[in-house]
Amino acid sequence: GDREGAAQLYRESLLMRRELRDRLGVAIMLNNLAELAAEDGELEAAVTLYVHAEKIFRDLGSVYAGEAARGLCDLAEKMGRDQFDAHHRRGDTTRWEDAAGI
Repeated sequence: GDREGAAQLYRESLLMRRELRDRLGVAIMLNNLAELAAEDGELEAAVTLYVHAEKIFRDLGSVYAGEAARGLCDLAEKMGRDQFDAHHRRGDTTRWEDAAGI
């Protein structure tokens, strides 16, 4: 499919959801963007996006936190623990807006 088109629509939805203060919607869009980034080999961006999605899901007590956690586990396997840990630490200090490209 049109992956760049999908990513653009996710970013547009992310902006709208942020404006509406829809935290669950923000987390879902971050998770969706993380999935696309991981599939496209943009692993550092994927880690950052999943980290922020998982934080929001957990803050909200959402069952979707498991989705982001699984994405992070998959990335840890692909990257190796040391590289993953380094990206995870950077992801904690990177704003999700920067990682999402908005």
